[in-house]
Amino acid sequence: MTKYIIIGPASYLLEKENNEFIDSFDVVVRIKSGYPVPKKLEKHLGSRTDILYTNLVEKRNNLTKENLNLIEENNIKLKYPFPILDDYTNLDLNDNIRIIYKNFIKNNKDIKVDTINLKTYKKVHSYLNKRPSILPLIITDILNENPKEIHLLGFTFRLNWLNKFDLFDGTYANYYRYNKDIISSYSGIKFNQVHDIQKEYDYINYLKMNNNIIKIDFDLYYKNIL
Repeated sequence: MTKYIIIGPASYLLEKENNEFIDSFDVVVRIKSGYPVPKKLEKHLGSRTDILYTNLVEKRNNLTKENLNLIEENNIKLKYPFPILDDYTNLDLNDNIRIIYKNFIKNNKDIKVDTINLKTYKKVHSYLNKRPSILPLIITDILNENPKEIHLLGFTFRLNWLNKFDLFDGTYANYYRYNKDIISSYSGIKFNQVHDIQKEYDYINYLKMNNNIIKIDFDLYYKNIL
């Protein structure tokens, strides 16, 4: 059975040398612009990447030609966190999901991209009754593999955004996302209700309570949340 670690974007990871701990797992999972890891930050973030979950949008995923070559050379598995369907009715998705995926495949024929299946997406969506963000989909997807452990490191779950207006609270480290993109993310959640942060956290906690293989590490500042 396999031990997975999912590395998040929170800045508290940069306060400690986590490289040996992270790289000790069987599978190291990173998200969007979490790859490639800057060389100077490997002592904090680890050096390995085995799976990269990405929405295939270059702007927020570092999917430059150079980085795509690195992904191919290092046999990193790419996974798209949505099912590819002809009809997305009642799923809070639209045809752009399919178009982005097909365009990427067309332009990068040598790179294989796996997708999350419909059953997995529906499981998360039915709990949230809203389009999920990437983390609950990743956890649910990995649970399908019958893992020995799923360890979450570097997540604040954005819960601080529910009650405060400090967007730059460490939810996203500077290497991961620029301030203008943090503002865009916050606006999409706070004003457009793209995602439901509280219900997503409730869902993750539900999974944790019902699967003792899920472990969560996070900064002391957030320990009152659990």
